[in-house]
Amino acid sequence: MHKKIILPIVLSLAVAGFTAYADRQPNVLIIMADDCTYNDLPLFGGQNAKTPNIDRLASQGLTFNRAYLGVAMCQPSRAELFSGQYAMRNGCAWNHSASRPTVTSMPHYLRELGYRVGIAGKVHVKPAKAFPFEKVPGFDASCVRNPTRPHDLAGIGEFIGKDEEPFCLVIALVEPHVPWVMGDASQYPPKKIKLPPNIADTPRTREDFGKYLAEITYMDGQVGEILQTLEKSGQAKGHTCSLHLRARFAVPGLQMDQLGYRAAHRAHCPLARQSARWKTYRSAGAIRGCTADFACGSRKPW
Repeated sequence: MHKKIILPIVLSLAVAGFTAYADRQPNVLIIMADDCTYNDLPLFGGQNAKTPNIDRLASQGLTFNRAYLGVAMCQPSRAELFSGQYAMRNGCAWNHSASRPTVTSMPHYLRELGYRVGIAGKVHVKPAKAFPFEKVPGFDASCVRNPTRPHDLAGIGEFIGKDEEPFCLVIALVEPHVPWVMGDASQYPPKKIKLPPNIADTPRTREDFGKYLAEITYMDGQVGEILQTLEKSGQAKGHTCSLHLRARFAVPGLQMDQLGYRAAHRAHCPLARQSARWKTYRSAGAIRGCTADFACGSRKPW
């Protein structure tokens, strides 16, 4: 069997325990960061960044320790995630390109199951025919704007708060993508930063790395606000799975090394009776398949 088929089946065994306790189709909330190196997070051994909200989310659910991307670039990795197909299969093998219009993706499958499927923030996949998300306002779609536009939680609050149908909502944040202008860099004095061993130790590097860490903390604050919005909606208790997905290596020029292909995934589901740490290989594209599994409790023929 192809790897893209095997991997969703493996995770299906994990989510089967969740669906056994569900009295209705679960909602799915997917939060994505942009260009955040997995091992800059304390959860994965990072020694600098402060991420209390992500740490709390991780403590309540699953942590995927061996999750990898097929391509260490923004658009191909997103197309892989949403379609469940590797880059050469779905057609998006390079940044700022496009998937084949015949590709079917997460919105197609979940809508068949009665879901509203929306995306807020950065989309960066096309064509719309292949990725027919409902656009949800409130978060900046540009990862290079200086500064990032202030976010407004009203749009996602309205989308989440509709209780007539289950929802799947992707909130694709744009931090900590360059230009590293958000957050409070004074929290990370350059001389106190512990640089990763694969980055040159220069005054400019330390200054820039501090700005990058500040954006990670800023992004963590957004995660906290999103989860508070979920709690206030009344949808968090018993029915919502929260995933926090990381993409690629942050420092320009270093995205194609082995760190660039590794990603951080974590899942929280209040239907689970206990937490666990997942230590087997996962591809980012496999999430599409297991999300549909989680929604209906059975395999669909991808």
